[in-house]
Amino acid sequence: MCAALVLTVAGAVAPGVARAGQASDDRMILEGVPGHAGGRLVVALRSEPKTLNPVLAVDEPSREVIRCLSADLIHINRGTLKTEPALAKSWNVSRDGRQYTLQLRRGVRFSDGEPFDADDVIFSFQVYLDEKIDSAQRDLLVVGGKPITVVKVDRYTVRFEMAQPYAAAERLFDGVAILPRHCWRRATRAVAFRRRGRFRWRRINSRAWVRSG
Repeated sequence: MCAALVLTVAGAVAPGVARAGQASDDRMILEGVPGHAGGRLVVALRSEPKTLNPVLAVDEPSREVIRCLSADLIHINRGTLKTEPALAKSWNVSRDGRQYTLQLRRGVRFSDGEPFDADDVIFSFQVYLDEKIDSAQRDLLVVGGKPITVVKVDRYTVRFEMAQPYAAAERLFDGVAILPRHCWRRATRAVAFRRRGRFRWRRINSRAWVRSG
């Protein structure tokens, strides 16, 4: 029997709404009813998620919920298995196959209203690659024996540099949730972050849990 989870949505990236004056190619049209700050998300799972911390999550229930609450740069469509633009609206590869330059969507905001830009991308990958935090994602971000390097080109452009060409490099970005730098800077320094993650669960009845913390 599946367990039903009721979550208060907070911290998710919302790329679906284009603001006035925003270039039309920055718009990301998603199927389904748009969410809103303070709304609820119900997810059916076979077991309880252990955390909502995308940096430390290794179990599938946790990762399934996190996928509903966050966004990555380039996403793999689970139906076609092809890569699709997400927070990155486009990207190009250098001739030697060692550099990927991503153009980020403009006008994207986190659920608390703070804007998303290249600083959030740089910060996120610094966290995932931090050996002290020991994220499960870190091994996926090591190419040719060396961690990938992330360079900020401008506010909406980032460049990923690798030690050697990697044909499937654009698939590395799938599932790497972008973190809101303004919320997570202090959290990543805490011992509790590395030990338990940033979120806690509170049971509200025999079948439902709510996120707190």
